[in-house]
Amino acid sequence: MEINLIHNKTWSLVQNKINEPKGTRVILDEQLPLRGILKCHCGTPLTGAPSRGKSGRYYYYYKCKFSWHNNRSAVKIHDQLLSILELITLPEKMIDKITRGCRMKVNNKASSSRL
Repeated sequence: MEINLIHNKTWSLVQNKINEPKGTRVILDEQLPLRGILKCHCGTPLTGAPSRGKSGRYYYYYKCKFSWHNNRSAVKIHDQLLSILELITLPEKMIDKITRGCRMKVNNKASSSRL
C-alpha cells in the first residue's frame, strides 16, 4: 500500500519551480549601479567588479563575460551618462502637465485611502 504525503500535482508544481531556469541575477552595488542594465555590443548584460591597483585602491569596471569584449571604467561610464543626461530637457509645458497629473493621482489615492 502506497501512502502519499504530498499530492502528485503539488509535487509536480514544486519540481517544476525548482528546475526553472534562474535568469539573470543582478547584485546591487553603489559603485556599479548600472550592472546588468548596460549591454555589450554582443547583447550580453555587462557585469561589474572592483580591481585592486598597485596602491591597494579599488577601481571599478563594467565588463562583458567574454574577456576580449568590453572592459570599461565605471567612473568614465558614469561621467558619460551624466553628460548625456544633461543634454536631455523637457519643455516647461510638459513638466507642468506631468506635475499636475502626479498631484492629481496622489490626491486621488490619498482621498480613496481615507474612505
